[in-house]
Amino acid sequence: MLGTTRRVFAIAVLTVSAIALITTGSATAAYVQQRAWGVQGGAEGQFQSPQGVAVAPGEVFVADAYNSRIQAFDLLGNFSLTWGWGVRDGGSMRESCTSSCRPGIAGPGYGQIRTATGIAAAKGYVYVADFQNSRIQRFRANAKGAVVTWGSFGGGNTQFKNPAAVAADTSGHVYVADTGNNRIKKFSSTGGYLSKWGNAGSGDAQLQYPWGIAADLQGNVYVADTYNNRVQKFNANGKFLAKWGSRGSGKGQFLQPFGIATDRQGNVYVADTFNDRIEKFSPSGKFLAKWGRPGSGKGQFRAPQDIAVDGQGNVYVADSGNHRIVKYARV
Repeated sequence: MLGTTRRVFAIAVLTVSAIALITTGSATAAYVQQRAWGVQGGAEGQFQSPQGVAVAPGEVFVADAYNSRIQAFDLLGNFSLTWGWGVRDGGSMRESCTSSCRPGIAGPGYGQIRTATGIAAAKGYVYVADFQNSRIQRFRANAKGAVVTWGSFGGGNTQFKNPAAVAADTSGHVYVADTGNNRIKKFSSTGGYLSKWGNAGSGDAQLQYPWGIAADLQGNVYVADTYNNRVQKFNANGKFLAKWGSRGSGKGQFLQPFGIATDRQGNVYVADTFNDRIEKFSPSGKFLAKWGRPGSGKGQFRAPQDIAVDGQGNVYVADSGNHRIVKYARV
């Protein structure tokens, strides 16, 4: 299924400041494109189809999928750290790097990454959905110390079939979009199994290849139900609460939404991947805004895979096909 998501386009580094007009449910609002960083490549600050983005106080973490590594930046996009196997010297061991960095070496080893698609940051840790290894890995945000790993390929309670996304709530719980099993799983911060919900289908609480997941401050869980072209909302125990969306390109419609995030007010942001845009909704699913169109210029995207929102309401987009991260702020 990854072939459907990997639109690869060459791109040069883009704007530092630009204004994008955003169509909203009532009027036109303005967002400032504060920064866009990244080009295709394997050095520090470069990407090969970034699939996931997460924010923590003062930091942005990127799942650099086909470079088999994680990269960390400050909120302005200045590179600070990368980690993965061999990123410093090409050696077969877990390393970190701050200059003259290399792509990671994909594989199943301890702390090794094989296509990182989802990422979450909470309480000093970074959680990675290690897609092709069918597991979750927890790293310290400084890349030091032990790695906690859980999961293997299969259908059991602690197994996954290509998990694409991970989220962490304020209580330390970890939610995983177990994509190939068409379900959601809930764990402790160290991987202790707690619960699961969902099965294949298009009814309420059923899922078709869920690729994105987010938890808000009120304890709700939102799922990008990708092949059903909708968003579903649950409580922390998996009780179905709401759904919205259908296939299309109109307001509130989707064409395979992959990434999802929430802000402090509970608003929901969706990376509407193959419509090449971002959509914003209220917690109940009321359409609020959308922006983006196909391309590599200002306010444009090529298959945006993921989205994150920081404490100040700034929006970060993993613009996968353009091999970059784009930061927007509302004015």
